[in-house]
Amino acid sequence: MSEDFEGDALIAFLCNDDVRAALLKTPIAQSKEAFPLRQFLINAEGLTDNVYREYVRALPIAFQKFPASLSASKRLVLIGEQRITFNAENLNALAGEIDLQVEFVAKNITSYLSDPNSFSIDDDFRQRLLATGISDSDKRALIDSMDLSVLPGLPERASVVGPILLLANAQMPSLSPEVAKAIILNAETVGTQVKLLNRLHDLLNVNEVREVLAQFPDPYSKIQTGYARPVLKRTNENSELAKWLDERGIISSLGKPLWSNDIMINLFRS
Repeated sequence: MSEDFEGDALIAFLCNDDVRAALLKTPIAQSKEAFPLRQFLINAEGLTDNVYREYVRALPIAFQKFPASLSASKRLVLIGEQRITFNAENLNALAGEIDLQVEFVAKNITSYLSDPNSFSIDDDFRQRLLATGISDSDKRALIDSMDLSVLPGLPERASVVGPILLLANAQMPSLSPEVAKAIILNAETVGTQVKLLNRLHDLLNVNEVREVLAQFPDPYSKIQTGYARPVLKRTNENSELAKWLDERGIISSLGKPLWSNDIMINLFRS
């Protein structure tokens, strides 16, 4: 009872704003003698999360393991402040808490990518990582390690992968026509769909290009064969689209309406 009382009293003491400001002016030592203080702070469940974060941030070195009895919010603080050694054992210690696991890897993404085979991470987990704030180059590295052949059956994953392929200034991965179509058609906006088609069209034959365009909204869906003359707004992506459609012989020719500077698509009759 006495130990509990002393612990509660110390927690209350540490929570005092003036006391905390004064204490944090002096760096916490890395010495063996200061270990009990460091251990007390990392196990201080009674602190509010914001106060806990201030003290954890002041710890001079990372701890080897997560404390055994610490709330998820406190473990999230430790992850965010990178005060727990990143390794497979500590990642496994968060089993059943997928959000914490994803955050732990995201905060240590460079270490993970340097030795991914040391961790039991599947493509569902990698998809979650793609939604975090890691860099575009790290996201691209994750995509390169994923099995993209499954994307036609996973539209949500395809919608995540597509925009990242546009952002990453790197060569496109080797994709089958079916995968390319899944990436294009599951993009969330028409603008992104057009940009992806511009990047991936060389993976599709003429019929496949028309098949994809048929699933776009008007006026793109009208770029087939027949007597229509679809008109596209003159944007960079539309200009690029019209150019390669003409070069590949998918349309008859390009023109310009008398009433605007838009792009008129002349189709083959059949």
